[in-house]
Amino acid sequence: MIISEWQMSFETKALPEMRLRAISREMFSAHPGRAYWREARQVRLSTSETKRARLFHQILDEEYDQAPVPPAPEHSRSHRTRALQAGAAASALVLASLLARALTHRTRNRSRR
Repeated sequence: MIISEWQMSFETKALPEMRLRAISREMFSAHPGRAYWREARQVRLSTSETKRARLFHQILDEEYDQAPVPPAPEHSRSHRTRALQAGAAASALVLASLLARALTHRTRNRSRR
């Protein structure tokens, strides 16, 4: 959707070429932007109806090729491991708190007798 807005702005000359190059390079420097262009590239390039639309898509394609490829995302396994470790730590804190409370309650009841 944002690409269509950029295209309309570029075609009406509200978005200058320099700015289009900058924002598209920024978009293509991240995984979601690169994934989008990999999927949409052929359709968008082949369905450009006007000279200005063809130029727009050519610019995007050039910036895609020139944008730095982002580092590979961390393995989801390491994210799961950290999530499990955090969950285990939180559970241990809750359990320790409950045990401390139970022991305190038990000690108070014995001292009252």
